[in-house]
Amino acid sequence: MSLALEVDRRRRAPVYAIRALVACARVLLALDGAHGAAQVDAMLREAAALVTMTEARAYAPFLHATRARLALFTGDEAVRQRELREAQRLFAEMRAPLRAAHVERDLGL
Repeated sequence: MSLALEVDRRRRAPVYAIRALVACARVLLALDGAHGAAQVDAMLREAAALVTMTEARAYAPFLHATRARLALFTGDEAVRQRELREAQRLFAEMRAPLRAAHVERDLGL
C-alpha cells in the first residue's frame, strides 16, 4: 500500500483515497498482472465504496476503466467489454470526449 493512501486514510480524506486506490491498483496491475488480481479487486471495491459514500461520481469511469484492465489480465473478455462500455458512457456523460475516445479505441469502435 502506498504512503499517500495511508496518509489519506489517516486524514480521513476519502476523495483523495479514491485517487490513491485507483493509482495503486493500476501500478499493481502493471507490475504484477494477474498475480495481483485479488489485491487490485479489493482496492477497486474500496474505491467504489468511497465513491458511493462521498458521491464523487467523477471517479466512477476511472474505476470501470481499471476494472476493464484487470479483466484483460485475468482473461475475462466479457467483463472487460462491459466495463469499457460503462467507462465510455460515463466519460461521454461527463463531457470528457478525449477520455471517451480513448476508451472507444480500447473497445475497437
